[in-house]
Amino acid sequence: MAVMNMSDMPLVAAIATMLWLLLCRMKPVRRLIGDRSVFDSDNAGSPADHVGIAAVIAAVNAHVRAGGNAVDEFERHMGHAFATNTLTYSRIRAVLMKRRREGENDRQVAVIAAELAAACALSDRTGCSLAHCLDVVGADHRRLRMLADLRRSAFAVPQATVVLLSILPLGAVLLGELFGADPLRFLFGTVQGNACLVVGCFAYVLGVSWMTVMMRDTQG
Repeated sequence: MAVMNMSDMPLVAAIATMLWLLLCRMKPVRRLIGDRSVFDSDNAGSPADHVGIAAVIAAVNAHVRAGGNAVDEFERHMGHAFATNTLTYSRIRAVLMKRRREGENDRQVAVIAAELAAACALSDRTGCSLAHCLDVVGADHRRLRMLADLRRSAFAVPQATVVLLSILPLGAVLLGELFGADPLRFLFGTVQGNACLVVGCFAYVLGVSWMTVMMRDTQG
């Protein structure tokens, strides 16, 4: 077996770094290595803050059934009082964005926020029981979660395949360097290698883009 030259170490290190960065950007791998930064800056906070949308709906429902005001419970979850004593879509959405847990995406937040705003508006205008309206919203959220869980389970294997196919080219180049085949010298130092590199990069980008388009709605 050929021994790798010391002059090739920087190239191997660069490839290994690129491979690691690519892995760290993929959600399945981030979960394995314990990266919990799933939420954006609008949703920052300690893990205890992310009780989930269902818990917020249940807490508001219990508070209303106990004779309280829904606005007070939403303000408690938000951490501060609203400017006016009115529940709007934007305020409810801000609360749900802050309290959602991992796996609850922007689409689910938007749907449930719209339903909660409609339930509150319906109760205010018609005088119907807000608790009953919240029961309906809670049941709809459970259906959305069940559908999302089923979709995530169905696409678990294809997502793992996407990860494997995405890292395979860089892994092959790295192994070639380790075994002394000098693939980088061929790719960057010869006309044939340059042609292979251009075609390979084009095919790689096209394939990853295609798989991303197919998989982007699996978290819905």
